[in-house]
Formats: sequence, C-alpha cells, structure tokens
Amino acid sequence: MSEPTRMTALTDLEDQAFALLMAHWEAGDEVARDAADAALNAFALLSTAHQTALTRALDDWRIMGHTQIQPAPVTGLNACIPPVPDDEQLGCGCGSEARGHGNDQCEQQAPAQTPERAHALVRLTTQSAPRVKVPGLARTLALAACALLCAVLTPWLIMDNSTRAEAPALNWSHRISSSQYEQQRHTLPDGSEVVLNWASDVRFDFRADVRHVYLNKGEALFRVAKDKTRPFIVHSGEANARAVGTEFRVRRINRKEADIAVSEGIVAVSVSAAADAPPSPLTANAVTLTMNQSLRTGSADYPSIRHQSVAEITGWTQGRLVFEERPLAEVLTEISRYTDYRIVTELLPDPQAKVSATYFIAHTSEALDSLLQLFHLQGEFRQNRGGTELILRPALVL
Repeated sequence: MSEPTRMTALTDLEDQAFALLMAHWEAGDEVARDAADAALNAFALLSTAHQTALTRALDDWRIMGHTQIQPAPVTGLNACIPPVPDDEQLGCGCGSEARGHGNDQCEQQAPAQTPERAHALVRLTTQSAPRVKVPGLARTLALAACALLCAVLTPWLIMDNSTRAEAPALNWSHRISSSQYEQQRHTLPDGSEVVLNWASDVRFDFRADVRHVYLNKGEALFRVAKDKTRPFIVHSGEANARAVGTEFRVRRINRKEADIAVSEGIVAVSVSAAADAPPSPLTANAVTLTMNQSLRTGSADYPSIRHQSVAEITGWTQGRLVFEERPLAEVLTEISRYTDYRIVTELLPDPQAKVSATYFIAHTSEALDSLLQLFHLQGEFRQNRGGTELILRPALVL
C-alpha cells in the first residue's frame, strides 16, 4: 500500500475511533458507558492500525481537555500488537513481519482475550465539564483552535528570565538635545515618542510612579504611551503639563512663559510658584486642555484658551509652518526661529493683522518676501552684540 493511501486509511480509522470516544462521552448512564467501553476495546483489538488510530484519537481528545486515560496492566496483551512500522499493511492483526515468520502465537492470542482483559485495555473518565455535542467535522476545527491558542500563549508561558529582563526599567534618566538646524525623533523606554525642534534640549527622569520631563529650551512634541499608574509631566519653566496618554506640544518661550497645545487627548496645565521649584503634583486650579486647544502660561491673558488646529500644532514635524488667522507679529516671530537672524516687529504698522498661510521651513526667505509684499513692508539688517537683526518697518511710498 502506498504512503498516501496508508495515511488516508489511518485517518479514516482515527475518525471512527473519535466517534467511539464521542459516544462514550455522551453515554447517559453506567450501562451505556460500559457498552461504549466494550466497543472501544473491541475496536482496539481489531488490528495494530486500529490500536494506533485509537491512541491518536485519545491524544486529540486529551488536547481538547475532555478525558483522562486510566491504563490498567494486562499481561501478554501487548505481545501480539507491535508498534506500527512504516510499511504496515492496514487491517492486519499482528503486522507483516510477524506473519512472515509464522508467528502463530500472536494470531491465536488476540481472539483469546476475555471481556474483562479487553475492558482493561482502555478506561476513560469524563471530566465534569458540561456535555456539549460536537459534530464530527468540528473535530479538525477544534484541534486547530487548540493549536492556535497554544501557539499564541506558549511564548508567554515559557518566556525565561533573560527575555523578561529586556522589559524597560521603571527608573530611567536621560538627556537629548538638537542643534540649530535639525529635528530629532526618539522613542522612549516606555513606548512614548518625542520630536525635538531646532535648538531644543530635554531631560527625562522616569520613576516607578511618575515620568518627569524637563524642557530646558526650544520645542518638543510628545506622543505619550498610556500608563495611568505613571503620569507623564512636562516641566517648562513655571509651567507643568500633565498627560496620561495623549499628543501635545510644548514650547518654552522664556523662564516663565511656555506655550502648550494639544493635538490629541487631554492635558492638565498648572503653574508652579517658581521655575526652579521641585516637581510637585498639579494644583487643584489646573487648566484642562483638549484637542485643538492651546494656552500660554505667564502671559497677561493666562489662563485664556485659544483654538489651534492639529496642522498648526504638528506641522513643523513635517517641515511646514501652518498659520490660521494668526497675528502678523506672531507669524514673523515664528519664521524668525528658523533663520540666522532675529526679526524685529516693534515698528510694524499693524502687528495684529491676521495671516492664514502655509510656509516651508526650508524656504523661510520666500515666506518673508511674500509677507513683506503683502503688507507693504521693508526690512533692514543690523549687526549688534546679540547678533544679526532684521528690522521691519512700513515701506516708503515713492
């Protein structure tokens, strides 16, 4: 018999054995259970292939968690049922090798089994799980589900200490900074992400119960990994911005002022008594910011909340400066951050004129030229001890 044919026949026998196991499981009383036991043992005594099929069916049944095997010793019974070789002919009682050598003892011994000895071959005990009828075709699906569950859970169950040690430490301190002409992206040990804008400096102090972040200068966007047991607090001067799982931007203006904007989630903002005060829980009068909201601490209108779109808040991370109805003086100050000079706006005729536009960080000269033409301005460069300044004033009318 060819190998594919032999395997197909063996699979058919396994299906028969599985059906007998199902009948035993569904037996409603002791009489029916004894009859099912007898049928199982009679099946096993038909041939070596039948015994192998029953063994495999029992393994499948055990995987499904329904039965336990309670073997009982039987003297001489296994002597006539050798293991199944690869070239075993199905339907034979003792195997081709035994018959080829005239093993009459085996051929005569199998039929001589008494019902008591046959009954001792396999004894099944059903568990206390409720009885549920399983269609014959569901056997394959049930086993596949068990295999899938094992594949998913096993890596976690057998994970050794060396693997567990790779988990990020709760206590972590680090500092990162960017130069005048670069942005940086970093993934933190807790899974949070931070994007640093030009000329920025951030220090991290993570502990078991809190994640402190200190924005010493510049601007950073934080995408915070959720961890309700460890709040994420950004300190910038006197400002403290607390988040659990959210995305927000913090820009340090000076020692006292900070601009905070939320692009996703919720952030609570409070102000400390002094910029150098040690970190402490947020006060009861904290201001809550939600998506598309921003405020500036230390300003005259604090805690007034402004509307700011996600594009305005996060555009710089893609190299764009997005302005929606922003005062001209504010727009020019923002553009100045990406140049080698400081733009002076004190002489503007209308510093509160509204601007709605999108410019590219890599082309700030074009953005500046566009604004000078639009608002009829002219500029003059001056050199002083603090560096280069571009002083803007109304253009002369000829």
